[in-house]
Amino acid sequence: MTPLPGIDHPLILLRDIEAGRDFYQRLGFTMTPVGRHPWGTSTSLAVLERSALELMGIYDESLIDALPAGEFRFGRHMRDALAEREGISLVALHSRDAAADRAAMEARGACFQGHIGFRRRVRPPGGDWDEAVVSLEVSVEPELPRIGHFLAQQHKPHLLWVPEWMRHANGATHVAAVTYLAADPAPVLARLVRLFGAAAVVEEPGGPAVRTGQGLFRVR
Repeated sequence: MTPLPGIDHPLILLRDIEAGRDFYQRLGFTMTPVGRHPWGTSTSLAVLERSALELMGIYDESLIDALPAGEFRFGRHMRDALAEREGISLVALHSRDAAADRAAMEARGACFQGHIGFRRRVRPPGGDWDEAVVSLEVSVEPELPRIGHFLAQQHKPHLLWVPEWMRHANGATHVAAVTYLAADPAPVLARLVRLFGAAAVVEEPGGPAVRTGQGLFRVR
């Protein structure tokens, strides 16, 4: 059986990414320098051994409709979510073959808006400038726009998983779980079942959870 994709990184939207970087550094995380996506969002990561945390802001609203995936616009989705509140907007799922994982999830009933392929300039510590090459498969259901996910396949993972970036004063190694708080948990759980399958559901004392290839999604 092909392993399920795991939690790669939550996207944490902030109105002031520099202030956010400072806060996470004071929490004991090593943060990467601020980079830029082609759809107008800025990014800084706490790179862990098996996952990451991604802080994200908006640096240029004129670019938010770049690189669409069907009707989905990544930058616009981030801008609209940030207008509502700061916090997690999407969760990336780790994939070594995004197209194959998308097909498996579609077979379980998940819907996908489309594919995004992009490049982003990266300079590892002590190295030269290079380009990260990333393939995304985006899955956001209109009824649950704030519980969206996307498969993320890094074609040059060595540009992200850099030892200097993976050492954190607080000892963090991975994202153990992402918890969704919902007035009605049923649609949220059904959404996760469409992505990961009914066999991935487990019952915990506080409510249901869904196993992934790395970490849990909890619904409360």
